[in-house]
Amino acid sequence: MMPPDRVALNLVTLKGEHDAKHLLQKVKAAAKAGFLGVGISAEDTQAWLGSGKRLRDLHHAVTDQGMKVVELCEVTVCDEDGRVADRTREFAAAEGLAAPLVAVAYNNPDASLDEVKKDWAKFLDLLSDVEGIRAALHFKGDSRNLNTLDLAWDVVSAGPPNGCLLLDVYDFWRGQSPAGSLNAVPVELIGAVHLSDVKNVPREKATVADRTFPGEGVMPLTHIISTLVRRGYQGPFSVEIMGECQRRECLETAEEAFRSARKLLGTSRPSHRKLPVARANGEER
Repeated sequence: MMPPDRVALNLVTLKGEHDAKHLLQKVKAAAKAGFLGVGISAEDTQAWLGSGKRLRDLHHAVTDQGMKVVELCEVTVCDEDGRVADRTREFAAAEGLAAPLVAVAYNNPDASLDEVKKDWAKFLDLLSDVEGIRAALHFKGDSRNLNTLDLAWDVVSAGPPNGCLLLDVYDFWRGQSPAGSLNAVPVELIGAVHLSDVKNVPREKATVADRTFPGEGVMPLTHIISTLVRRGYQGPFSVEIMGECQRRECLETAEEAFRSARKLLGTSRPSHRKLPVARANGEER
């Protein structure tokens, strides 16, 4: 049975604006549903800091609910002008949240594979002052130049050691990654797995809005998960869904996400959660 602390919820799954108030609501909903880890977006951390709050307070808001931050997501390699961007600020935010990695997307669709490799290496070199935080390359199934696991592996394996892979099962399916790549990629290079399913739509027409709760769609999730577990993958499985669920109440979505992930992964319900800490005025945090 998989330990419950390896099951997380990417908070982008829950409805709400990128502001401090909604972020706290999402954190509490994830905790109440049973999750022990969350993924927080870079937009949320920026909004949090913009409201005058400190990252330390956000970190405490998560840990006081008995959870941890498993990743910061998602930043891009290139800026709006197509130049490799310095994301030191976002990686420093991840450090402040004690998140072990930052999800990174490559966003120059016209680059050749060799150019992607050069950009990835330069991107990581710019982060040399940030220690202990891995950059997890998130390949996209609908990308023109980086749409499969084996291509992303090629990029990461040629780059600096602070890079790793983010395996999003939707993108693995959408980009038609070779089935054998799950067995070929060194499992220690996989920093995180994003978990979802997909509705019964033509693969080439599927969008992120077609993602649904694990076990409710057509992806071969059991095969993917069992292969990763058999090979010794030790990272988090983070539920990330877009679409209809983002219009429901936060707790309803979080509870369904937890139930579906628990059923698929065979996890036990956590029994060691810390109780919310009461403030002096009687409110919980």
